[in-house]
Amino acid sequence: MTTQFPPYTDAELRAAQVNHRVFGQAVEILPPEAYLTEPYFEARRSTVSASEIATIMGIAPPHWTSRFDLWWAKASGVDTRAENKGMRRGKRLEALVVEDFADAHPEFHVESPVGLLANKDRPWQTCTPDGVVFEAPGYALGAPVAGLEAKTSGSREGWGEPGTDEVPAYYRAQALWQLDVLGVDVTEMPVWFGTDYRVYTIERHDKDLQLMRDHAQMFLMELETGQQPDIDAAAATTRRLQYLHPSVVDGEQELPPHWVRYRATADRDLKRAKARKAKYENLIRDRLGDMRVGTVLGKKVVSRSVFTKSETVIPEHVENRLTFTKPKPPGPSA
Repeated sequence: MTTQFPPYTDAELRAAQVNHRVFGQAVEILPPEAYLTEPYFEARRSTVSASEIATIMGIAPPHWTSRFDLWWAKASGVDTRAENKGMRRGKRLEALVVEDFADAHPEFHVESPVGLLANKDRPWQTCTPDGVVFEAPGYALGAPVAGLEAKTSGSREGWGEPGTDEVPAYYRAQALWQLDVLGVDVTEMPVWFGTDYRVYTIERHDKDLQLMRDHAQMFLMELETGQQPDIDAAAATTRRLQYLHPSVVDGEQELPPHWVRYRATADRDLKRAKARKAKYENLIRDRLGDMRVGTVLGKKVVSRSVFTKSETVIPEHVENRLTFTKPKPPGPSA
């Protein structure tokens, strides 16, 4: 399923682009009205945006997209990802998170919404921030002091204490890319965890940024020369391959025998791994008994929750779930 574009006319977009706004080291090449329109996706085909750099670095969640899928999206101009209700709801909620940040900081002027921005010196480097922060009262008085990237999250996994830069690695990469486009030293990241409101501050890290720029330029060179990225295990790669080959024709294709052998071995290993996982989860359940938390050397590694599916409390209607903690993912420099 390809992306559907809102019904903005070329005349409306041209009228909105008469005066390009400048935000520090960034120029607004498309206005906010162009978001998710055909011109917006076309402009991003030859650039790397803040939402894409984590994918290029290989640290994005596998359900987002993959390097292979992103390469084909830019090469073909077809994005196979369908925007779902959750994504649209998240975008609406993020506007409220921006309002909360602005209300909490009257010393700042938050310019929002903002369109597609490109760095003056590196036009291949783009972002679409949720806002740009200036000293009050307005952006006409000087250069921005920070970027603003609003988030909502149903989980605190990967998030540290408010005020720190301890955010999931892929969000940190996005924030770093954004501040680099703007030419500022900070991206503020306000987040809603349900009713819990927090603000994280991501500061410039030149070593990480240089590594990210190098990866981005290598990706764009591969795009220009038609060098397709390697196939990986991401669901987005599967989705892209299904899109590239939608039909079936009579014929045969010879396959490398070790591919088939490795696949069969992986299938057997997966079955064994699932059995081992189930065994050790049962051992842990037995040792926990009625306890809520399991620890190793005093550090929490698993929590146990019990809830009923219906008003009648009988065994088949009871959920008894174990939730294991996960190691903190590395940042871009790891």
